[in-house]
Amino acid sequence: MDEVLVERTVVLARHAAPLIEPEVPRPEWALSPAGLDSCITLAEDLAGLLPSTLVSSTEPKAVQTATVISERLGLNLTTSDGLIEHKRSGEYLSESGFNSRIRSFFQRTDEVVYGQESCEELGLRIENEVEAALSSDSARNAILVTHGTAMTSFIMRHWHVDPFELWKSLGLPAYLAFTVPTFDIVGTRGVDATLFKKTHSGA
Repeated sequence: MDEVLVERTVVLARHAAPLIEPEVPRPEWALSPAGLDSCITLAEDLAGLLPSTLVSSTEPKAVQTATVISERLGLNLTTSDGLIEHKRSGEYLSESGFNSRIRSFFQRTDEVVYGQESCEELGLRIENEVEAALSSDSARNAILVTHGTAMTSFIMRHWHVDPFELWKSLGLPAYLAFTVPTFDIVGTRGVDATLFKKTHSGA
């Protein structure tokens, strides 16, 4: 990520809990009633970080999460396909089968072992979205609402973590707030910050 002159705060957020419908492709899932309710507390947590820019994945569960944030914090909401989840088959897998594929995805980061893109490609895609959100106004902080595998793939680019363990531990919703360009963690919810260690470059 290119260095910026003004320190900014970025919030990378995972959507709230969806309504699981095995007959419906995962990208089309919407939030459950409980998930929708949890977005209110999420928005209240994020208010103290003084965000001015809000961008969401185009998937329904992310848009619904971001809409509550938008309404509660008075932010304009834009969406981007660049924040969607890892591009993979919409088939519904058992928990063990799904976990097995995700573990391989995180272990073989430069290979397309599941779906249509590698972990490295996904992490770079989210990186580009973060840069785009920050490029609009050098004085603003940003919230980006995305998905668990996408969020983890970005995190791997800037901190040493066990990606599979981090991915499994993420809450619904969850967020990581960090500064750019220093990559200091300034807020979390549903994320175990003890799993993080910055890379040598911090970027």
